[in-house]
Amino acid sequence: MKHKTKKIIIIICYILKTSLSYSFPETGAILEPVDITDFNENIDINPNVSGTRLAGMRYGIYNENINVEELYIPIPLNQNKKVCVSSIIRSGRFNSENIYIIKQINHNAEYAKVSTITINGKDYINKININDFSLKSFQSDACDCCEKNAIYYPLMYKKIRTENFIVNVNSSGMNTSSYIEIKHESNIDKINGKCAYSKDESNITFDTTCNYIIHSKYYNSNAILYIILNDGFEKNITTYNIKL
Repeated sequence: MKHKTKKIIIIICYILKTSLSYSFPETGAILEPVDITDFNENIDINPNVSGTRLAGMRYGIYNENINVEELYIPIPLNQNKKVCVSSIIRSGRFNSENIYIIKQINHNAEYAKVSTITINGKDYINKININDFSLKSFQSDACDCCEKNAIYYPLMYKKIRTENFIVNVNSSGMNTSSYIEIKHESNIDKINGKCAYSKDESNITFDTTCNYIIHSKYYNSNAILYIILNDGFEKNITTYNIKL
């Protein structure tokens, strides 16, 4: 009887510990889909999709397969507003786009965990190299998943910020250049990116990667990302407001 009582107490303590760790996550906050029963994702070996100009952005250079349990973004500026999160792979064989709400916010939270980017494709995505994966998250005043007047948040893989800042672009084969203007103290600092085009038939959703060096003094700053596409006749410039 004493042995059973002791076992029950251990189980109860484990449950309480697990519940407490979930209620007050180390991440500072959690992004949860608004409606998990109506989750929008697509897995198709013969995709009929093309990417938007900005496929996504992240901190860090990696050469490993993605782990969907390690996806974080800086804590959104408006914690009462919904966040749109889309994820894609380079081949277009997986994509998802859903609306999330911010929950379980800890005091002085610096980042939030994206709790779910897929319901049915976890095993498939976890076999994809991180350089073939892109995540885009933003908040917009227009509507939940409208990019007009949006503020974008980069992926902090494994909760890590590094000086290497990566932006994935769908250039449609056009010459690409890019830079970031950062509001820092009373100055606006300009950081040029090095953009590289990858000529590969599997590049459906993005084909160009731009790399910038972002020093730690700029973390959590507001910035503007400029993407310039040149088809040989004219330049087309698109800007994006981002929180580093």
